[in-house]
Amino acid sequence: MKFLLLFLVVLPIMGVLGKKNGYAVDSSGKAPECLLSNYCYNECTKVHYADKGYCCLLSCYCFGLNDDKKVLEISDTRKSYCDTPIIN
Repeated sequence: MKFLLLFLVVLPIMGVLGKKNGYAVDSSGKAPECLLSNYCYNECTKVHYADKGYCCLLSCYCFGLNDDKKVLEISDTRKSYCDTPIIN
């Protein structure tokens, strides 16, 4: 019973503290365009404070963004494609 109560308390907290992946957008609502992953790594980590990033379909895709960062709305197919990085 105690385990169940602990689980019910911890589960919502884990969801709040989780990080998200996506195309981080700037103040104009556009994701940075790219050709090289090195540019995106710097853009994501230094500008958007993500854990890492790479170039996916000509835009910078960031991993580990804070929940308060805005991301571009994309289709589930595109998201699943970009969630699997080809190059680290």
